[in-house]
Amino acid sequence: MTSLSERIYRAEPSSKLPALFLASLGNPPPHSQTYHSAGHIALRALQKDLASSSLEYKETRSAPQPAFVRAGKTYANGLLSQSAECLFALYQCPTAMNISGPAVAIAYRSFLREFHPDELNLSSTNKYMTPPSLSRLVVVHDDLDKKPGQLTIRKGGSARGHNGLKSIVGAMSGDQTFWKIGVGIGRPRSDSRDSAQVSRYVLSKLDEQQMNTLESSVDSMLQLLTDNVLRRLEVEL
Repeated sequence: MTSLSERIYRAEPSSKLPALFLASLGNPPPHSQTYHSAGHIALRALQKDLASSSLEYKETRSAPQPAFVRAGKTYANGLLSQSAECLFALYQCPTAMNISGPAVAIAYRSFLREFHPDELNLSSTNKYMTPPSLSRLVVVHDDLDKKPGQLTIRKGGSARGHNGLKSIVGAMSGDQTFWKIGVGIGRPRSDSRDSAQVSRYVLSKLDEQQMNTLESSVDSMLQLLTDNVLRRLEVEL
């Protein structure tokens, strides 16, 4: 049986790489090490894992996942880990959570223009020129309704009250068909809905154990990406 790492790194020579654009949501400093930035934390852990694991397959087409670098205006000045030799393009949105939509829309379009130009909607009059298909876009975000470190995945569907997802849907002209990976962060108390308490909870600084819990979700994320997103992408495209 082919291992998970082999499925990720032993891409066919004819494959168009990178295949997926993973965009994480969170907040800039001083709130970058909080539960509200769980998407960023999980994506950074994924980059480190991919960079390390891909070295085992250095004789294959895929090179190690590069480190994050500050991208230019074409990627809305976000942090980018991207290479034509790596399966995933990883992007950390640079804006505050609630206004992340325009930056993600601009960055995703730049990704398509660079690697998949045939999937752009060049006739669109929308300011952000929404592509006809969001099948390659995966948004990684925090999820209050799951325990810390637990991941969920879904394609399409509503924002479920998440302001960052709402912003992206708005920037995509109401299109909700992109993939969403929720990184569980739990609630301050069991099923607490008090807005002030929730706000303090998601913006409090994480300790080492809490950080490790979020970072340990990497294996589950890779499994979700290969079993769901990549498999669906092969069918759709």
